[in-house]
Formats: sequence, C-alpha cells, structure tokens
Amino acid sequence: MKTPNSPEWAYIYAAEIGKPIPEYENIIATDAKISLLYAKNVLKGRFTAGEQTIASSACCSFEYAQDVLKGRFALGEDVISRSAQYSFLYSAQILSARFPKGENAIAKSAEYSYSYAKTILKAPFPLGEKAIAASVEHAFNYSSLILKKSFPLGEKVIGSNAFYAFHYAHNILHGPFRAGEWSIAKSSIYSYKYACYVLSEGKKYSVRFIRGEDAVYKDAETAYLYTRDIYRPCTPFYVEMTIAQSAKYSYLYAFNILKGPFREGERAIEKSAEYSYRYAVDVLKRKFFDGEKAISQDAKYSCMYAEAFAGNRLNCSGETSIANSNNIELQARYMKSLFKFPTANVSPHLLRLEDIIAKIAYGYMQYVAGGSSVKKIYEYIVKTSRFEDSIIHNSLCTRVFILLCKATKNEAYLIRHIRKCGFTDNEAENIIADNPQCAYIYARQVLKRRFFTGEKSIAKHPRLALAYAQNVLKGRFPAGEDAIAKSAELSLTYANFLNEPFLKGEVSMRKVDSIWDEYKNAPYYHDLCNVVYDPDHYNDCLLWATHLPKDR
Repeated sequence: MKTPNSPEWAYIYAAEIGKPIPEYENIIATDAKISLLYAKNVLKGRFTAGEQTIASSACCSFEYAQDVLKGRFALGEDVISRSAQYSFLYSAQILSARFPKGENAIAKSAEYSYSYAKTILKAPFPLGEKAIAASVEHAFNYSSLILKKSFPLGEKVIGSNAFYAFHYAHNILHGPFRAGEWSIAKSSIYSYKYACYVLSEGKKYSVRFIRGEDAVYKDAETAYLYTRDIYRPCTPFYVEMTIAQSAKYSYLYAFNILKGPFREGERAIEKSAEYSYRYAVDVLKRKFFDGEKAISQDAKYSCMYAEAFAGNRLNCSGETSIANSNNIELQARYMKSLFKFPTANVSPHLLRLEDIIAKIAYGYMQYVAGGSSVKKIYEYIVKTSRFEDSIIHNSLCTRVFILLCKATKNEAYLIRHIRKCGFTDNEAENIIADNPQCAYIYARQVLKRRFFTGEKSIAKHPRLALAYAQNVLKGRFPAGEDAIAKSAELSLTYANFLNEPFLKGEVSMRKVDSIWDEYKNAPYYHDLCNVVYDPDHYNDCLLWATHLPKDR
C-alpha cells in the first residue's frame, strides 16, 4: 500500500482533489513518470521542480516535450540522444528538423536511419548506411528512394533475397545483378522475370537465364511463360510434363505454342469446365468428349459449349445444370442453340419427354416472351410457329405447361394445349384432376369419355357432378350424389335426368314446397317411395322403387 510519503500517493491525492498540492511537490519530483503525470493531468503545464527528474528518462523527456511543453525540452535532449527511437521521434515530431545530438544513436538502427534519411534529411545519411546495409528491406528502399542509384554497401544483403535482388536489377541497375543471381535462381517466377525483364530487356533476341531454368521448369506457370517468351525451340519432354499438370497452362501451351492438340495436358484440361470448353472451341475446333463431364457441371460453360456446337444436345448432367441454374438467359441461349439450324435439321428424338429439357424450355419462353405469366408464354408458343412446329407434336410443350400450372395453379392453358396437340400423360392428368372445373372440361371436351382420375374432385362440386353425369357419363354418377343431394334444385334436375326417384335428394327437396310438389307429380314418382331416405337401405329402396309397374 502506498504510504503518504510516496510519489504515487501524492499524485493520486492531487488527482482526486483536482488541484495542485505544493506541499507534496517535492515528493512527486523524485519520480520521473509521476512528475510527468502530475504535469499533464494536474498542473496541465510545466512542472519545474520535476524537470530534472524527468530529464533522466528518454521516454518521459520526449512525452514531456510533446504533451506538456509542446516544444523543445533542452534539459532532456542528452538522455533522448542516447535512444535511436526517441531521437528520431524527437527530431520528427518536436523539432521537425535534424537532431545532431541523436544521430549517432539513430545510426545504429537500420529502421530509424532509413526513416531519418527519408523524412528528416530527405537526403543520404552516410552515418547510418552501415546499419541500413544490414537490412535487405531498408537497403533496397534506401537505394531506390534515397540514393536513387546502386548501393554497393547493401548489395550483399539485397542479393540474398530473390524478390529484392530482381527488383534491384530491374529498377535500379537496369541490368544484370550477378551478386543476386544465386538467390534469384532458386525462385521460378523471379528466374523467369530476370530472364525476360533484365537479361532480355531492350534486346532483339531473348537471353536465357540458364542458372534458373531448373526452378523455372518445376512450375507449370513459369515453364509455360519461359517457353513462350524466352526459349521455345524443341521444348524438352519433362518441361511439357510440368506444363501438363495445369489445365490453364496446358490449354495456353496448346493454343499459343503448339497451335494444336496437347495430348499430355488433356488429363488436366478435362477436369476444368472453363478450359475444356476453350480447348474444344479454340484448339480442337470440335467437341472435346473427355471434358464434357466437367463442362456439364457448370451451367455457364454447358450453355456456351452447346452454342459452339449448335444443334446438338448436351448430356443429361449438362442440361440439369442449366435447368437448375434459375438463369433464364442461359436457358434461352441453350434452347436457341438447339434451334439455330432450320427446324428440318432438328429431329424429334432430340426433344424427348423429360423434365430437364422442359425446365429449360420454360426458362427460354419466360425470357423471349417477356414474362413468366401463363398467358404470355402460351401466346408466344401459339404465335411462334417455328418453335411450335418443332415441339408441339411431342411432349415438350406439355411438360412446359405442367411446370406453368405447378407455378401458377392455372390449368386452363394446359387443357387448351392438350386439346390442340392431342397429347397428354399421367402427370398432366393428375394436375388437371385436382381442379374440378378443369377435370370436367377435360373429360367432356378432350377425352369425351369418363375421366376416372378427376372424378374425386368433380364429385365434391354439386353442379359439376350433375353436369358430369348428364354430359359425360350419360347416366348416374354415384360418387357425386352426396354433393348433388345437398341442393333441392339440383336433386330435382338429377331425378328428372335419370327419370327415376332420387331418394338421397328427397331430404333437401322436402324443404322447398314448389320443388317437392314438382317431384311428387313426376311420372317416375311412386307413393311407395314416399319414405324418409335411409342411407343404410338406400340401394334396396332404389332397386324396389324403380321396378314398380308404370301405372303405380
């Protein structure tokens, strides 16, 4: 615990009461750091009694000059001059000029010697060059930014680093740097750059960097670049095998150097969608079958590949990538590639029944029709005879309309299409069957016979159930009688249509006197049928009632 006679206690007490305590300043003045804090936070100005103590610390002297005096602190310059860091900071932030007293200390540090030369002297600093020459980074920067010429004292250390050795040769010497060639030769990329931008710079012919070729030929990129720019004739086999490890550089080697196929590199190329496509189009000028697996996994290159070889469908994986991309522009481009040639050249088997091509066609029609509505797409198909003639007589349009109906729950255009082309399938019928109105229209106008799949939904709709019985079945519709029986009017119509009693509907007909009177006066009505409908005995009652003599 701090005692009342300690500098720390005296400072804390002064800070808490917020005003100077002259009676304790002699105690505070015995500690450099506490004296600095007392001057900064309590006095907010000079603390003359403590300056001698502050001047014993380089750090405190610099901070006292910076934060309290906001200018030169002559008393502390001797101690500051013994520190490279604070000598530089004092020179840069307090004096904004040279600090001769501290130059000997600064000269011992590569970092502060370079910074002192750059920011304060803005000229060479010979006193610090020995220290600078020990640091590769500062030696290069000193040569490049301060001397702006060679720095012989630092060339040994610069030559030990491939990066700085190359840039020293290229940007400062503008020619070979023999001291750095051993380190450059260990780096593939800088060996290539040294040969290209230093040894061959300004010459009519390329100059090889033989010392670095071992490193160059171990990397696919530099092996290709070196072969392209420096040494092309008779590329050794082991160099080609290095290039062959990279899809990108195998393609570039084939395209720019061989001007033809590069069989050794095709194994790497076939793993890349981009370079398989480029190799096929730019080098082979035909399909690249080995690369189609990679191409098919990328929607963009699948589409471009199909466009390059128009009229030919992709494999299933390629079409799946395009269909699942949700990019209607790509889907449109793919469909256009299939129909790039006259429709006579597009055989029907190319557009066989499958969801994948239907999704693509759907995207195509969204794109060219200018919208995703059923109406716009249907109008496009109807008005565009070339597209319609190619696919209207097979399942593709049906599959497209199935997708439309699933997206919009509008089955009317599906029925209209089926009526036009006369083609349907189970999936289309299942969609239609879920909508009672469409199911009834489909049965009556398209099938013109019973539509078993749709009867379940039709049976739930009283008027449609009655119409289905009258216009499609031409007879009783047992599944729909429960719905019909809920309406007195429809029950009477149904009984008149059947020309026989409709016991299930009598419960509702009894509630409407006019309908019940008409029903009782019908020729098929019998007194013995005047019983309350009993569901458990309905079939027996109906059979008995319908076989009574006509005069009853």
